Amino acid sequence: MTFRFLLICIFISVCNNLIAQGLDTPMVMQENISFESISNSNCTLFHLLISPVEGHQDIYHREYSEEPDSIVFRDDRSFAVWNLQPREEAKDLSIITVIEKLGPHTTISFETKKKYTYIETEGKTYNQKVRRHSKSLWDLAMEKYNTQESEDAIYLFDMLIEINPKKANNYLFKGVSYARLGEYEEAMFHIEAGEQFAKMDFDKSHLIYAKANVYALKGDKTKCIAALQESINKGFCYEMSTLLNDPDFSEILTPKERQDIIAKARKSEPSEEDNGWNIRESRF
Repeated sequence: MTFRFLLICIFISVCNNLIAQGLDTPMVMQENISFESISNSNCTLFHLLISPVEGHQDIYHREYSEEPDSIVFRDDRSFAVWNLQPREEAKDLSIITVIEKLGPHTTISFETKKKYTYIETEGKTYNQKVRRHSKSLWDLAMEKYNTQESEDAIYLFDMLIEINPKKANNYLFKGVSYARLGEYEEAMFHIEAGEQFAKMDFDKSHLIYAKANVYALKGDKTKCIAALQESINKGFCYEMSTLLNDPDFSEILTPKERQDIIAKARKSEPSEEDNGWNIRESRF
């Protein structure tokens, strides 16, 4: 009995870890470094860079809030180096590293010892504190999308597309983000690009719904409603409640019009016996 309980605990722990990390989703590791002058002369900050685990993950992208003066290899490790001038105020740096998972392992290799991020000056070494937190690249992109930080969202979805060019949702959300910036032709181009990777009707319905988003933002009510109806016919009727809270339709469809579309969609739903399932994961 004890052994069975132990196995259950291990299974739950593994599942929670996989969910938290995001299956097959590139990870974003952000490191925040705060430092201040420790002498009246010039000094050098050395920060150990996150290393990939060979054969399991790869560094896809690294971005600095302030570009280092050089990258050096010391003690079998790579360091970013900044040459610091004497200053009165503390200075903050951040480094964002995108790690692409190449295999089933979800661990990220980086040193936690303070001695690997330090300042050298006048022959002395001072340790620095580094704060780290991680997030999946998809979650970060969706966060920017939902808060309508469209330029940042497009940048992140571009990264996701380059890492995995066959996921339709990346094109979908990138397209709607362009529409929110008023670039409607560009928006349609990316949504249509995503259609080639949508194999099932239900997946295609999401892309058609995204076209309705674009028409709504453009102010074309007739095409917007037509696209919504087409998305319903493809299977989006299971998620029409999304329409109630979708800000892209607020200027073109009244609450009553949205309710009417949803009511019509519900009437067209097949029974659970007909389709064998009735629960779909929302795209929002």
